[in-house]
Amino acid sequence: MSLALQKKVDKMQAKNPNMIIENLPQRTHAKAFLIKRADGSRETLFGSHNFTSWTVRNGTRELAMWSQDPDVTTMIEDFLGSVRRDKSGGE
Repeated sequence: MSLALQKKVDKMQAKNPNMIIENLPQRTHAKAFLIKRADGSRETLFGSHNFTSWTVRNGTRELAMWSQDPDVTTMIEDFLGSVRRDKSGGE
């Protein structure tokens, strides 16, 4: 993650102590935002998109998808857990 983006993420997390932000191992291109709301509902934004204005302005072709489907959110959580556990995959 770039230093500028990391500073923005740190600032966002400081404003919301209930938010957990985690960087995956290097060479893991997947990005995901997992949202767990107070009412128990869950949503996720995931894909390869770098979520920066620079990539949008320069026409980088990336993909991100938003889902409120609990099964999709669980699949993404499971994927992220497997990346965390697999020390050799992505490091």
